Amino acid sequence: MGLDAIRLSGPGTSLEVGLLPGARWESPTNRSQRGVLHAWNLPSEEIYTSPDPTRVNGDVRLTRPAVVDGANVEKVTLTFADGEVTKITGGEGIGRLRTFVDRDPGTRRVGELALVDADSAVAAIDHPFGLVLLDENAASHIALGFGFAELADEQTRARVNQSADHLDLTIGSREVDVIGVEHGGRHERPLMRNGRWALSPLGRRYC
Repeated sequence: MGLDAIRLSGPGTSLEVGLLPGARWESPTNRSQRGVLHAWNLPSEEIYTSPDPTRVNGDVRLTRPAVVDGANVEKVTLTFADGEVTKITGGEGIGRLRTFVDRDPGTRRVGELALVDADSAVAAIDHPFGLVLLDENAASHIALGFGFAELADEQTRARVNQSADHLDLTIGSREVDVIGVEHGGRHERPLMRNGRWALSPLGRRYC
């Protein structure tokens, strides 16, 4: 679709995430040394990319608990300016999240943006497992820390966020809409409404 940015809006959330030109969206699959394509995380319902770590602006509220260094973090809002976390407010575990953000320059920025339908199989269970490979499939999420250079083309690979850590934070729900913004902001495409994939007039999914 050649989108320039993704906008998320919902209770406590008004966030714009800029995309790297040429970066791909992928599902969690990999190819073995023998060339066999396989899914390494099941169940998996996300599509994800590495966004521009310098173009994240606005506020975003966590919609499910995250586990940071063994402690639950929930009911927290992060504020971004020019890609960097500038403020963390809210409830339980906020100190652990602040400590994580201060680990290195990359943990203050976003390395991953993933979209997940709010009707996913994990979301239907409505129970946080405390295991990121399960919990990340409950709703759309961002990750603070390192991104995935293999998703970017040669011209933008060096711009993918660098860090020693990676922390997934769930930000999607049935109250969050997702809009794709084309270059120059001339056109917007609804990607998710109320946390669910939006459909085109022909009944085809946009993504």
